[in-house]
Amino acid sequence: MAHLLLQMDPDLPVMYVNCGQWDEWPDTPRVKAEFLERFPCNFTELRGPSVIEGYREAGLFVQDEAITKEARKAQHNYGKSLAEILDAEAKQRGYHGAFIGVRKDESNNRSRLFAMHGPLYYAKTRSLWACHPLAFWTARDVWAYIVKYDLPYNELYDLDPQGREMARNGAMFGTRSARYGRLVFLRKMYPGWFNRFSAEFPEVRGYV
Repeated sequence: MAHLLLQMDPDLPVMYVNCGQWDEWPDTPRVKAEFLERFPCNFTELRGPSVIEGYREAGLFVQDEAITKEARKAQHNYGKSLAEILDAEAKQRGYHGAFIGVRKDESNNRSRLFAMHGPLYYAKTRSLWACHPLAFWTARDVWAYIVKYDLPYNELYDLDPQGREMARNGAMFGTRSARYGRLVFLRKMYPGWFNRFSAEFPEVRGYV
């Protein structure tokens, strides 16, 4: 999305929230550095809280492989905090809206969102206009664009056993993904990271 928009407006502000090593995938710093080297832009990196801090406060998993309400709440608050950080920065700069790179086919919630509001709408709860240029792109459309322009991408898309079109780059140890086998894939993709996480939360091994 950033590459697409920067072709139309090279001075368009690009903002990114960095929540630390437990939230960025190991290859993300390389991708970010390579993109900015090839496509210099008005880039701002903001700091945000890590989802692991929420887990440390609330606990992660409980017996019978049920995810606690507290852990779900921690995950929800984490996602909400990222939007709040970006919104606060946008309002401070006097911006009236934001471009967001989510797509309809990524989840049922996003599909309903675009069915109700379309790709451009005023988000009352955020007091900003929200524009989703990729709303109706398929995963294949995205990869065709990446190949056409030879854009850098995260190695996780090559490592994920689900394949490129199914891989997602949210927080590595998000509770929502635990229900869909992501922890099994993560242990295979990045065993060192998995072992570090499970050393602090040993109950996570019950999912793999």
